[in-house]
Amino acid sequence: MAAYADAKLMNILHIQDLLRRCLGLAAASLHPGMVATDFARDGSWWARLFFSPPISSPFLKSPQAGANTMVWLAETEPGRDWQKGGHYERRKPGRINSRATPKIGRVLWDMWARLVGL
Repeated sequence: MAAYADAKLMNILHIQDLLRRCLGLAAASLHPGMVATDFARDGSWWARLFFSPPISSPFLKSPQAGANTMVWLAETEPGRDWQKGGHYERRKPGRINSRATPKIGRVLWDMWARLVGL
């Protein structure tokens, strides 16, 4: 779960820094919620147990329901229906970790650029 949280934070930082670098772009990050996928197949035994039916069934969304916010972002207008650089859950602004600062976003972008040879 810590790795997922870090990956989600990096996603938010990436979108925010991408918008700073690419004027005119419209992008946002999102959290789909807990979706019934193979998310935990390589996780610990307790994660595999929790995310497996029938234990997880009452808590997990279908993949179609998990895609709802992503489809909404794609079909609606930034600036009117949602804000560029925002983070969304269930078609509403979601909480953003306080560590998601422009400075950290620039550091992360520079690290990615070095890793891919830019």
